[in-house]
Amino acid sequence: MLLYLFLFLLFVSPSLYASQASIHHELDVQIKPSQHFIKVDDRITFNNLSLADNHKLRFSLHKNLNVSSATPGVFIRLIETRQFSVPVNIYELQQSKKNKSIQLTYNGHIYHPLADKKVERIQGMRNSAGLINSEGVYLSGSSYWYPSFQSLFEPAFEQTSFDLQVELPDSWLSVSQGELLTSDSDHWQSRIPQNEIYLLAAPFIKYEKKSNTKYRSMVYLRSEDTKLAERYLAATERYIEMYSELLGAYPFKKFALVENFWESGFGMPSFTLLGSRVIRFPFILYSSYPHEIVHNWWGNGVYVDYQQGNWSEGLTAYLADHLLKEQRGKGADYRQQLLQKYTDYVAQGGDFALSDFRGRHSSVTEAVGYGKTLMLFHMLRLKLGDSLFIQGLRELFQQYQFRMASYADVQDVFEKAAEQDLGVFFHQWVKRVGAPKLSVENVELSQKENTYVLKFRIKQNQLESYSLDIPLAITLNGQKNARQISLKLAQKQQNFQLEFNHEPLRIDIDSQFDLFRTLSRDEIPTALTQLFAASKIIVVLPSQEPGKISAYKTFAQNLFKPGQQLEFKLDNAIKIKAFNDSPMVLLGWDNLLISKFPNIQQHRLDKQSAEIQKQNIARKNHSLVITKSNPQQPEQSITWISSDTLASLPGLARKLPHYHKYSYLSFQGDQPSIQIKGRWPVNQSSMTVLFKDVERGELEPLRPLNKSK
Repeated sequence: MLLYLFLFLLFVSPSLYASQASIHHELDVQIKPSQHFIKVDDRITFNNLSLADNHKLRFSLHKNLNVSSATPGVFIRLIETRQFSVPVNIYELQQSKKNKSIQLTYNGHIYHPLADKKVERIQGMRNSAGLINSEGVYLSGSSYWYPSFQSLFEPAFEQTSFDLQVELPDSWLSVSQGELLTSDSDHWQSRIPQNEIYLLAAPFIKYEKKSNTKYRSMVYLRSEDTKLAERYLAATERYIEMYSELLGAYPFKKFALVENFWESGFGMPSFTLLGSRVIRFPFILYSSYPHEIVHNWWGNGVYVDYQQGNWSEGLTAYLADHLLKEQRGKGADYRQQLLQKYTDYVAQGGDFALSDFRGRHSSVTEAVGYGKTLMLFHMLRLKLGDSLFIQGLRELFQQYQFRMASYADVQDVFEKAAEQDLGVFFHQWVKRVGAPKLSVENVELSQKENTYVLKFRIKQNQLESYSLDIPLAITLNGQKNARQISLKLAQKQQNFQLEFNHEPLRIDIDSQFDLFRTLSRDEIPTALTQLFAASKIIVVLPSQEPGKISAYKTFAQNLFKPGQQLEFKLDNAIKIKAFNDSPMVLLGWDNLLISKFPNIQQHRLDKQSAEIQKQNIARKNHSLVITKSNPQQPEQSITWISSDTLASLPGLARKLPHYHKYSYLSFQGDQPSIQIKGRWPVNQSSMTVLFKDVERGELEPLRPLNKSK
């Protein structure tokens, strides 16, 4: 995720930043998209910077840009060329005297095509380091399209304010951070220093709504679509009002949805850059879109000290993705899926401490950096209670707005809000690698007169113990609601004794998945995460469908990411027991190996249809996916994938990774559209102890975060 700051000057007085060391760029930009060409006249002002006595400065600029200066007494000399995200020339700028301002002119071509599609699944979305072409313009700080004086700011990030005027072809519009000074111009301004300057442009159609004097909602689309724009304008207003109430006033003068000319999911200060397909998915309005809005509090409003660990992604996900699920009563399901992703992906290796998380570039970094951090804030909320947790969030935003905050700063704010020491809590979740793995044993239930005595032991099965608050729900005879308590566990194993006036019927330990931990396999349904996390996969091709074998083989090669080892076998020439240590993928409706796995075969009715969760699905014009555990090796999965037409396989390979959390799927058509999706129910868990076969008593739901509580 692309992060960092912006604030419009009317919300924060410029006097607050008058003494701040920064660089101000006045940029007059001319762009010729079809020629990949950019020309910039740049007046650079150094504010409160300690410049070297020898009047020498160093700056970095894209290698393809020719640079000169019209400022008297300024000389520019090339020092070296380096390869960063783009090839970069490093220059020495020598002045006959210390100039507070200098004038540079630079021009040339910037064109870095999108990353190869094979990289897409690893990094989430394709990207370019900098692109000017007839489809659009995408330039960021990592494009080095303007001079970077980073060495003046080490170790902190470069702080840059700007005035940006852009000359474009007719019908083209630009987008950047800051305020658009007039609606019919391409003049952007940000008085508040920030890390980088974005410049986007395309033949946009602009929609906007200014319902009050605080901020402007904007939508930039690449084709006319008033209804789509209105949905996003309304959603922008709804979410900004919601989060302003929860966290503090929205810190910018605008938020814009910008339609990109490739599929992307980027969040910049005061705008988000999403792909054309992405913005038209109905669920984006309730998932990715609010996530990008919340980043304007965390990451773009309070900056992250990345050297100490990126806390903002997990907090943003907790207050956006998780909170919206929680509002619909799906918070526990969401947390179970996060923990399953950690259990499946990180079990293959690559775990690391949150203090080492910088950004997402793989399934493992997402499972740890997003999932574990999200759970850290969830556990902190449960530890402090909603009132103190919200107070801490608001104070964090107020105290560190447009300043850098580390995990230590986050800890300090919450300690002061709660008036308690949180050192052990933050140390074990931020500094340590791994997660607790729990089990329950030595359970005894006895009756003494009118009292029921329940004894049991909770054990931590990892090497080093954690200090944990264990949620417990005890279902009691004659009681509609389960008794909910929290047990303190600070040892590798600990015995507990509880007494009740009513007979305990069952015990459920952390049944709402409130703890960050490695789950037991019987706590979670088999899902595609196991398949996509595997280092080696056995792909079984259907000998009875010879015309599809080649297409299925290509499908498998496109489905899995680079680095996953695929071993292809024909269904009539494989010995199952020899491959029980790896997950298997059975391809084709008529795959002979299906008969060897009754838990897969049970979904086959006949040659023309199958049944999933009591829903009959025709073979014709459908693609089906079912994944179950291997009866001979429950830690491994067996996945059946069948498609009626070869034309649907490329689309299926592209889409399935986005449905990794599901146990079964049904798609329809050559351009496969989802029809059915779901996860198998978990009927029995090792974290549940049954004295009688009864349903768990009702639980007091965790109310969604709300400032008015």
